[in-house]
Amino acid sequence: MTFRKQCFAAVLMTAFLILPCLASAQDLNDLLANTDLFHSLTPEQLDKVASLCTQHTGAPGDVLIPQDEVLDKMYTLVSGHAVVLVEGVGQVYEFGPGIVVGEASFVTHGPSIASVELDQESEVVVIDAKTLREMMDADTDFGYAVMNNIAYKLTTY
Repeated sequence: MTFRKQCFAAVLMTAFLILPCLASAQDLNDLLANTDLFHSLTPEQLDKVASLCTQHTGAPGDVLIPQDEVLDKMYTLVSGHAVVLVEGVGQVYEFGPGIVVGEASFVTHGPSIASVELDQESEVVVIDAKTLREMMDADTDFGYAVMNNIAYKLTTY
């Protein structure tokens, strides 16, 4: 096989592997707009959050959040399913796309109160929480909107 054919085959294989991922920045904004933490943001504010996101595929058993660790990330799912586990208690919650996790540690700057583990193959969006906090400090309207959503979530779930 020629080098050119090998490159073409590699591109096709890569495209096949990322098909389940978000196809565009607009898809990511749409996903974020439908989450519990970012649903009230303006399109411009969603762009800010989207700029902090990366995406990867996780396998069953992958731990997104280990209990008792200070986090610098928050997570949401594009597809798949995860469970929230508390040591000594077991499973306390389960979720799919639309839920952002890691927000309690984000607010308190303290260790996570539970672990989050994927229980099936999932497309995961990782949000850089440190930079998100810096953006929220710099733009108080943006920061207020996010913190208001976090406060609502923490008092109603």
